[in-house]
Amino acid sequence: MGGAEASESVDSSQSDKQPSVQSNAGNLNQRVSKQPRADIRPLSRVQAVREVTAKIVQKGSPGMEVCQSLERMVWWNWYAPHVRGAEREELLLEAEHLCHALTNALHGFSMEEVLRLVDALARVSGWDSVFTQQFSSGQCPLTDRIRTEILQPDALKGLSGRQASHLIWGLGKMQTTDEFFVEEIGRRLTDPSILESLSGQDISMTVWGLSHTRSSYRELLGTLARHVANSNVIDDFTAQSVSNTAWSYATLDYRDKELMAALAKRAKHILSTFKPHELADVAWAYAKLNVESAALMRDIAKRSLEADFVFKYDARSMAQIVWACGRFEVQDEALMAAFAKR
Repeated sequence: MGGAEASESVDSSQSDKQPSVQSNAGNLNQRVSKQPRADIRPLSRVQAVREVTAKIVQKGSPGMEVCQSLERMVWWNWYAPHVRGAEREELLLEAEHLCHALTNALHGFSMEEVLRLVDALARVSGWDSVFTQQFSSGQCPLTDRIRTEILQPDALKGLSGRQASHLIWGLGKMQTTDEFFVEEIGRRLTDPSILESLSGQDISMTVWGLSHTRSSYRELLGTLARHVANSNVIDDFTAQSVSNTAWSYATLDYRDKELMAALAKRAKHILSTFKPHELADVAWAYAKLNVESAALMRDIAKRSLEADFVFKYDARSMAQIVWACGRFEVQDEALMAAFAKR
């Protein structure tokens, strides 16, 4: 976490957050499943990865079928127990085998299938950290191959705004650290016609992805900040979009007062739709960037005391709000007393 006040701030990590997104290739009705399956007895993680790898190698499956196999692996085995020790080393080896199989299969993929694959790999990364270990190592042939395919001039120029934003989100989920790759995709988003096509979700996913790749692409962050602050796209922001955007800019230590003012205004307008962790991340972001927001903190405190809302906070979220209120000298004894009873 950057910034002079990092050492005294409460940490806010959204690494477990996965924004709800539409696939880069087709709508959700075409996906294997919208939610992880709790009604199916899962395979072991090692066995699940091994079976998918074998299917890809033996059948030479077409691109979309490969992507669907990965999605099924995640959704049907989401609740498979995590592994440790020797079994985790075995899982890491199976992950390497899967990456090599996918690298070889990519030669026959269309661009639509490559985009769908990145989306699937992002979800695989959320399923088990051995995959982020693979993708972030800088020595993964699969990520190198994906980079080569997407950075083809015709492919890059053909990306829509939504596709580019979802790619950056996917790279963030995979925790890739290829700054050049991220910047080339991001540069597509700075095109005025593409910028105007972005939804609130597209923008929040982009900056969330940038924060998780620890990108230093300040030009894109500035362009998006100005666009949000000076256009009607802010009206398209949901509570999650506001929360993810504020958190991401704070994580990247990028302070833009006009953007934060626009987000605060939108947050106040839709305050009743925020979940506790979203309010806490907003509070943390303003305090982290030291953007004056005492009025917003009071609104958050008031919302937190409504009905049974306060009982939905976890310890981390309460700590974030307490720290933010202290930062802006907002004293709310009722809220502090309610938190103390938790």
